[in-house]
Amino acid sequence: MAAQSIERVKDAKLSVIDIHSREVQPFLLDDEKCAVIIFTLTDCPVANQYAPEIQRIVTAYGTPKVRFYLAYPDADLKPEQIRKHIKDFAYKNIVPLQDQKQRLANATGATVTPEAVVVLKDGTIAYRGRIDDRVVELGKIRHQPIERDLRAALDSILAGKPIAKSRTEAIGCYIANTKKP
Repeated sequence: MAAQSIERVKDAKLSVIDIHSREVQPFLLDDEKCAVIIFTLTDCPVANQYAPEIQRIVTAYGTPKVRFYLAYPDADLKPEQIRKHIKDFAYKNIVPLQDQKQRLANATGATVTPEAVVVLKDGTIAYRGRIDDRVVELGKIRHQPIERDLRAALDSILAGKPIAKSRTEAIGCYIANTKKP
């Protein structure tokens, strides 16, 4: 079996803007073990169906060891629309980022929403893919997931163990103007 190549973010010092027009560098970590960037679109029904599970994950893992971001890779989205989306879907303790030029999506290889990317302190992309396997294909959804991939990746990182599946295929709405990794 061939060894898996290690991917790193393309620019560890990349900065994007939050909804308060402040610069944020999501890949520069202090004492955290990792940053989790979850890509979403306000009008993606698949991503919006995941809002409760995303919030449960943020609540369960959002400690001083894990930093969470919600990235909006939509060139036309205004900060007030993001604020409304955050309120409508009851997101808390997750930093919303405007990724209008898809720089964050391209730096991590994210191409659909919802897609989660876990980045370690050294810039390694430890996990990229689906949140869980509830969406089998567009239009075909399980009532309960069998595999909870993002949770499993975070459990492994926090336990200092290797991640069993570091890449999975996210199914949802395509992010415009992204480049395949």
